[in-house]
Amino acid sequence: MLTSLIFPRTSALTAPSRVFETSHCIVLGDLNYRLNEKVKTLEKRVAGSDKQQEKNSHRWDAIVEGKLSSTNTQLFEQRKMLVEMDTLAEQRARNKTMLGLREGALTSFAPTYKRLMGKVEGYHPKRRPGYTDRILFASHDDHLSGTASDERHDDDRSNLLGKRVDGRTKALSYASTPEMTISDHKPVYSLIHFPAPRPDRSEPSMGLTPLQTPSLPFPYAVAPASDPLMLALYNGVGRTADKVVGIAWYSTLILGGGKEVAGVAVEAVLLSVLLFWWCGVWPFGRS
Repeated sequence: MLTSLIFPRTSALTAPSRVFETSHCIVLGDLNYRLNEKVKTLEKRVAGSDKQQEKNSHRWDAIVEGKLSSTNTQLFEQRKMLVEMDTLAEQRARNKTMLGLREGALTSFAPTYKRLMGKVEGYHPKRRPGYTDRILFASHDDHLSGTASDERHDDDRSNLLGKRVDGRTKALSYASTPEMTISDHKPVYSLIHFPAPRPDRSEPSMGLTPLQTPSLPFPYAVAPASDPLMLALYNGVGRTADKVVGIAWYSTLILGGGKEVAGVAVEAVLLSVLLFWWCGVWPFGRS
């Protein structure tokens, strides 16, 4: 994702720019990552038999909401277990996505999706919970050795509950707001400490001078081409594919009255009629 995020030339940019050509970077939003299959170990504690699980409105009640404290050891251990089930963390550990980015202590809050609208606690029984809403960041003072580590401190609860500012970019807090009940997501927020740039001629490897802004270390072995023609092609293919897939999916929903299966069936019938007409097959032509 980060390799294909390229900002075009504008009045503020004299040339196309990649997302890592800056001092600080924050990526946030609904990334749609869920918990993996292991979450069923929690489900089985309250959901009853296998046949009743998906219909049980208390299916995910074993996931506990609440704020961490120095005395709530049980909640901390459950959060550690949930974070280990996070599919985004799995992909990042394999260097598949979000290279060079870090985030705060994910153990600080419960999965944010899919929550019951109008209620502080509870999860929708027909959707697997997940830490879908995330805030990841990177800074020029990061030192890449493989994938940058997170500020989780899973084995040190004192660090998790009271972080220190030591000059390196880090998340001082990372939490959700369960009191917000107007959505099936719980919004998240983070307070991030970004140190001021410190240009130093003694570090030529970083390309710093007193008149330059330090850039993020680029974590990918192969960077996107900087040639304007290649950038246009690179972005053009992505935008075209996005529009084709989006229009096709939207048309399917419209034809099916909001139901994907019905929309696919209607499209199949229409395509069959169009094919018969094109080939002149009965009832449009020869029998």
